[in-house]
Amino acid sequence: MSGAATAARQIRDRREKELKSLHDAQEAQIDKWFAENDANGDGLLGRDEMKLLLASVTDKQPCEGALDMAMRYGKDNQITRAVAPEVVAKVTEYIKAQDSIEPIFQKMDTDTSGGVDGNELLPLLKMVATMSGYQKFEDKITPKDVEMVMQVCDTDSSGAIERSEIVHACVAWKDMLVNDDAPCLKYKVHDMVEAGANSSKKKGSTACSIL
Repeated sequence: MSGAATAARQIRDRREKELKSLHDAQEAQIDKWFAENDANGDGLLGRDEMKLLLASVTDKQPCEGALDMAMRYGKDNQITRAVAPEVVAKVTEYIKAQDSIEPIFQKMDTDTSGGVDGNELLPLLKMVATMSGYQKFEDKITPKDVEMVMQVCDTDSSGAIERSEIVHACVAWKDMLVNDDAPCLKYKVHDMVEAGANSSKKKGSTACSIL
């Protein structure tokens, strides 16, 4: 075997070990999550169990909107081991986004109407990108982003996006921005906004707050 072939094999073997190590670490983390939060030991996490898990991971009590979004990844309102890492990652991103987006929203909502219109949305999206560490994407944000978000989120055709909708929309939009997954944006945003709207109706409020 040539020196180049030996080096390539060593690199491949090292990479496989690294991947196995990451996999084992993730499995150990999932084991810990279920051992601590699967109260009935059925290998599934219900809504209340997910609430405990997310609170332990994020150090914050998840709002109803975050829980609604989490449970959409499950089947029959149960989260399996297979999807738990993705759910935790998505909801953690949502909660982080809410912490950064809420102050921006309040700043942009100059008339305290509880909503932002299309003219206010473009600078809001740019501020979200900058404050979230995505400065390199700022120049890519165009009126087309605004148009897409408005189309999906402005469900009552009022020309404005309400506070209860904006966090869900921005999380989905950021995911599209980073992953260059524009064709999926409409469905991601729609699902998140619907979850937020349902949560607001249950609570009788216009905002989904972190307690």
